[in-house]
Amino acid sequence: KIQTTTIGSIRGIESRELILQMRTGLKSFSIQAGATMGGYAPVAAINQLAGPAAVPLFTLPNQIMSLVAGVIGTFGGLMLPVFGEAWARGDVAWIQSAVTKLLEKVLLLLAAASAGFIALGGPFLKAWVRLDISTLMLVSVCLIACGMNVTSFLKFMLSGINRHRVAAISELLNGVLSLALASLACRVSVDAVGVGIALA
Repeated sequence: KIQTTTIGSIRGIESRELILQMRTGLKSFSIQAGATMGGYAPVAAINQLAGPAAVPLFTLPNQIMSLVAGVIGTFGGLMLPVFGEAWARGDVAWIQSAVTKLLEKVLLLLAAASAGFIALGGPFLKAWVRLDISTLMLVSVCLIACGMNVTSFLKFMLSGINRHRVAAISELLNGVLSLALASLACRVSVDAVGVGIALA
């Protein structure tokens, strides 16, 4: 009886653990699915409404700005275990303070990088690849980079405090809204695609 009970308990624990791991995996998949939709939205909208030839006018400056923004965005990933430890201690006040201060610094760095890119990106790209990219497109690219960085930072914070469900739902909603609003913005002007992503 003892052996049977023990085996049954172990199987029960394994079943619960399996279900828990599957739920966590589904939430992580949802986060990645939402991020993929958000990243694909501007390219899909431009391709659909202006044709494939117009896509490089977005993707080229977007790749350059993404490299810069990616370096700035690493702060969020580095803070993930710190948020988790603070949440385990119940130090919610510290988390709120840290998120506010870090977001202020990240946004300040992104604003400085965006200002420099908007001012110098057009002449640089024209000299490099002979493409005339409008200032509005450069603004769109910066809006997308800033929005994605802030979204990623908050996603890391939610994951760190074990709020994967909130992160997954938010990321999925952001992805769906990005697809819809990027298309609407492109109907006004292809160069304004970033406005739709920023609104999402």
